[in-house]
Amino acid sequence: MANTTNFNWETPDDTDLVKDGAAAIRTLGNSIDTSFVDLKGGTTGQILSKASNTDLDYTWIANDQGDITEVQAGTGISVASGTGPIPVVTNTVATAYDAKADLIVGTGADTFSRLAVGANNTVLTADSSVSPTGLKWAASATGQAAAPTCTAYTNGNLTYTGGTPLNFTYTSEETDTDGFHNNSTNTDRITIPTGFGGVYVITISYLVSGSGSSYFFSQIQKNGANMNGTTVASETNGRGCLTIIAALAAADYVTASVQISATGTFYTERRFSVTRVGL
Repeated sequence: MANTTNFNWETPDDTDLVKDGAAAIRTLGNSIDTSFVDLKGGTTGQILSKASNTDLDYTWIANDQGDITEVQAGTGISVASGTGPIPVVTNTVATAYDAKADLIVGTGADTFSRLAVGANNTVLTADSSVSPTGLKWAASATGQAAAPTCTAYTNGNLTYTGGTPLNFTYTSEETDTDGFHNNSTNTDRITIPTGFGGVYVITISYLVSGSGSSYFFSQIQKNGANMNGTTVASETNGRGCLTIIAALAAADYVTASVQISATGTFYTERRFSVTRVGL
């Protein structure tokens, strides 16, 4: 009898008698039936698995061998339809962002919260009293302009009374980094904004034309009280400049005045400035 090449199943020879054909077919069928017996059985959802290295040696097993059967959520991850057919995985950290420059901050073990961006020139500061992040945005010297400064000025006629100090006013600004001066309210003042206390260089410079005054006495005041003064003499035009260094706190204000000997209305150029040079 001849046999098949791969599985060695017995088949009729070419010279076998026709009367023996039924038996030969039955023999072949039984061989095939025996070889594929492992394909029999199994339940819905099971898969075939090789049981050994032997040909056609299979067994039915559960469909959990290396394939993903479920996706579960972890920290920072949410899952919809975890068992399929198509799980949807969402990064919950990414969805916590609402706006430009938001920060995601840890608030405890495996928890987090969004911290919105702070105002311009503020810096991130640790503060355990702030819930839930323990962080806040706050003013800081390193977060403000490198040198907070203001220069206010005005050119025009002023009326002087001889021997009486005259407070200068200013309705224009050359520089004002942080709102030191107001061109319409208390125009004679430069006021230190909240968070900007420190050591300042304060300068008043002026030119009084045509007064013929025998003296010019410059003064700078802090919160209305004189801080320092100097005298500048001139026969025709009074040019003066007074600079002092002083510590100023938030809400302190400075003014400048000039006293001359002459009475009258004279064209006056004046510039008043403050610049922080230390904390």
